[in-house]
Amino acid sequence: MKRGPFDPGIADVADVRAGPLPASEELVQLAHARWLSSLRKNGNQPSPEHQHAGWQLLRAMVDQLYGVSPGRYAYAVPCGGGKTQAVVALLLAMFELQVLGGKTVLVVAQQVSALCSIKRQLLDSAIPEHVVGIIHSLSDAEYPNTGSDKRPIMLATHARLQRDGSLPECCRNRRGELHDLVVWDEALISTEAICLDLAETRTSLGHFAERCSAVAKVHARLRDATEQEHARQQAGQDAREIAPLITEEETAPLEVELKSTGYLAETGRKLREQALAGIRLLRYPISIVDARNGNSAGLMRYVVRVPDELSNIAILDASHAIDELRQADPTIRSGTTEAMTNFKDFGAVKVKHYPIPSGRDAMRTEGRAILEAVRIAKELPHDEPVLFVTYKDDLERKLRRELQAAGVSAEAASRRVITWGRHTSDNSYTHCKHVVLVGLLRLPLLATASQLAAQTRDLTHRRNKLGLLGLERSVIAGEAMQAINRGCMRLTDAEGKAHPMTAHIIALDDLQPLLEKAMPGLQWQTAAVKEPTRAEAAADQIVQHVLSLPESPKPVSKQSIFASIGLDLRKDAKAEAMQQALVLLTMRELTRGTGFRWEEVGRSLVRRAIS
Repeated sequence: MKRGPFDPGIADVADVRAGPLPASEELVQLAHARWLSSLRKNGNQPSPEHQHAGWQLLRAMVDQLYGVSPGRYAYAVPCGGGKTQAVVALLLAMFELQVLGGKTVLVVAQQVSALCSIKRQLLDSAIPEHVVGIIHSLSDAEYPNTGSDKRPIMLATHARLQRDGSLPECCRNRRGELHDLVVWDEALISTEAICLDLAETRTSLGHFAERCSAVAKVHARLRDATEQEHARQQAGQDAREIAPLITEEETAPLEVELKSTGYLAETGRKLREQALAGIRLLRYPISIVDARNGNSAGLMRYVVRVPDELSNIAILDASHAIDELRQADPTIRSGTTEAMTNFKDFGAVKVKHYPIPSGRDAMRTEGRAILEAVRIAKELPHDEPVLFVTYKDDLERKLRRELQAAGVSAEAASRRVITWGRHTSDNSYTHCKHVVLVGLLRLPLLATASQLAAQTRDLTHRRNKLGLLGLERSVIAGEAMQAINRGCMRLTDAEGKAHPMTAHIIALDDLQPLLEKAMPGLQWQTAAVKEPTRAEAAADQIVQHVLSLPESPKPVSKQSIFASIGLDLRKDAKAEAMQQALVLLTMRELTRGTGFRWEEVGRSLVRRAIS
């Protein structure tokens, strides 16, 4: 059983180990009382087990505050377990007991809005404004940037601390010392992998090698260093670090020479940017990363974004329980206890899994995932609020259009759409009885493999293909868990049960073992998804082919369509597919409000204005 930086018993929470200073124990007790009051005010009825878990979390943070158990500790308390409220309660108790000043705290969150929410709660609880500083660059934030004024409580974003590996001024108090405690809300990714495609880097440098002898030398060094190493890895041997291929003295003249090339065409400018990126990378030790998926390998190095000097951090991250990428950081230990993970029963939460392709490319070409999301929306009772989570930009717009075309308004109070990126910080949807994930957030496998090496602080750290896929699945599951917890399952009743909710996951990935591990009692159901008939599949192909053609009033020959997509169907099946394609094309035109429709005229399809 994993323990945190302390080893409490499971007796009455008031009997958990006393701190080395009387003030620390008094602080835990008062913070715990404030935390319980906040939970109840926000609709939770914490069970005895939940109360005990909160005590342990506060006890752990106070031990870190007083230097009893310094370090970087991740606390995987479930979403909705009151992690952020525990931070606010601790700060309130520190103020009431006049601990602030002697002790200072920095709170770090992803969004400025989350920081403003914390500041609002503190000010509403009678903490003076001059006690709470907030650092940001937004002009329209709820609270203005307090600048260089160092206050006992400081609030800053992840991005501010993850810039270049140096310590920003907000990390130090007025005495010039590091804050006694840093509280990091959500995932702490302390490193960044910088990865370039190996083939593209060699091609771009090779292009300029023909006209620049200095670049030619670098290109030759890269070719010699990587050909043998890549062959070794493909033969199953361990990765090796490659020493810098460019000196500091060589870098500046190479950059000047590359920048002086007078390319006007987009292709030439892209090659130049790729070559410049390669020059900058090759100044450092690198390694070759092969994701073992048949694609091109990458060249990588890593940088530490959150300096190790910032060593006393309480990380409040529910996904740390299952996300292997977050667990790979050797500077972070688990502070999670059994009480923290097991107090919440998810038996009233059902997950329906729809095994349908839902990657970005699949949703743009097939669209089955979006059609399934629309079907789910139409079948659910109107008085049961639904939250959809999907990709940004064109796919969000496509989902909204399809919902609208089906008579489901994504702007109605009972049907809302958000995109990945808001799935960890927006808690305004706890009224939703259903959360529908239309596609899952994932990184390319090469990026995941590179970030793993970065997190382990080892350029040569690798996993085999099966291990990489397991890593990728754990990262996806961590993000999916955060997303579905935007809904009402986030709330907990007096018996420690999550509020009843249904999560709908439209994706091929099977996340059941990981989500059940993180959310005990979860009910899982794999939906029987109707496979498209050959005619339906052919109709989708016809639509995608027609949409890929330049817009023109000229007729499109049906024979040319069938030849282009290689359809091998009976005559009646071809006719059925063509009719279905016409319906889909016309629906798309109506949804977009173009004023056109598609018709079958003789042996051709024609796009005509609606008269």
